[in-house]
Amino acid sequence: MAPRGRKKLIKSSTTTSTNAAQRATSGAHDQEPRLPSEVLEEIFNRLSLKDNIRVSVVCKSWQSPAISVRKPNTPPWLMSYPKTGDLFEFYNPTERKNYYLDLPEMRGTRICYAKDNWLLLYKPRTLRLFFFCPYTLEKIKMPKLQLSDHIVAFSAPPTNPDCTLCMVRHVVHEAVAISTCRMGESQWTTLTYECDPPFCSSMWNKLVFCDGIFYCMSLTGLLGFYEPIERTWNISTVPPPHCTDCLHLENRWRSKFLAEYEGDIYVTYTCALAEPFVYKLDWVNGVWDELVSLDGRTIFANYVSSCVRSELVGKSVGSVYFPKVLFYGKRCITYRPEGDRYYPKDDVYDWTEMEGFRSAWIEAPKNVDKFLEGAGCKGKKKRQ
Repeated sequence: MAPRGRKKLIKSSTTTSTNAAQRATSGAHDQEPRLPSEVLEEIFNRLSLKDNIRVSVVCKSWQSPAISVRKPNTPPWLMSYPKTGDLFEFYNPTERKNYYLDLPEMRGTRICYAKDNWLLLYKPRTLRLFFFCPYTLEKIKMPKLQLSDHIVAFSAPPTNPDCTLCMVRHVVHEAVAISTCRMGESQWTTLTYECDPPFCSSMWNKLVFCDGIFYCMSLTGLLGFYEPIERTWNISTVPPPHCTDCLHLENRWRSKFLAEYEGDIYVTYTCALAEPFVYKLDWVNGVWDELVSLDGRTIFANYVSSCVRSELVGKSVGSVYFPKVLFYGKRCITYRPEGDRYYPKDDVYDWTEMEGFRSAWIEAPKNVDKFLEGAGCKGKKKRQ
């Protein structure tokens, strides 16, 4: 048995050796080569917002390069017609702030559809249909067409030669008339298709373009699709979302918002007596999946057109933005599926009081130099 002092000596020697090994290892790590900040920025610049945030917390040397190239997406702005005059309101949902543009070019029009920073406008008095960009004031005329209860959409910005306009109108329960016009064409092509099962739609049902096909929903939740190149019309066998069974007839006319994002189709159903239902189409299984979370995506719903954004920042990420509703103040209403919460909080929102074709979500401007700010700007003009 070794003397007690011998044990202490052995223990002290072991501790000294361990500390020396740790210092040597630490020194080796400190001497490891590090990538230059310029190289890290080039790498991190290719990442999504979610991955960028993840790599920024790996180590201190990665934090600064990751933040320097972080580019959150920009939400669209809500553009609204004025009650009088030509001073249009643009609402920035991030800042909760209003901007104004004087746009006499839009006098006497209504918005049919919006995509990117382009509006498709219609003048009922002259039957004139044209594209208009409120930021550049660029206008592109299209052949005349009398619109009544048509569902309207276009596939791409009008500066794209492949841009196709599509309009769907139900003639009777058993038939729909579809009108199309490509950029450069001088007239519309209208074809009538029989529907089995019956496909009844209204001007409140929306049309979206996804992967080369136009999709729209009937009042009962059936999904119809039109292939513009082959000029074929079909009705999907996908059953309607289950919430359609509990919607009253009056809610079906103005209750759903259809949107597409990166090959997926979303639909949001609203009802005055229940929380909204949000679904995403499951292409593989042929069903509408009800979403309890938007997984970081944000839906901007509107009767003219709806859109989906990802990689946004702020408290409202993962929510559904509805346009302003009469009698409920100046802010947009948001709803978060994860938690079933409205903001502002209210027991019932009457969705039949939406302003319909008086507003649209449009791509945010790159700068606000031409805009007027605040309520005190009304009556003034700032345009160059």
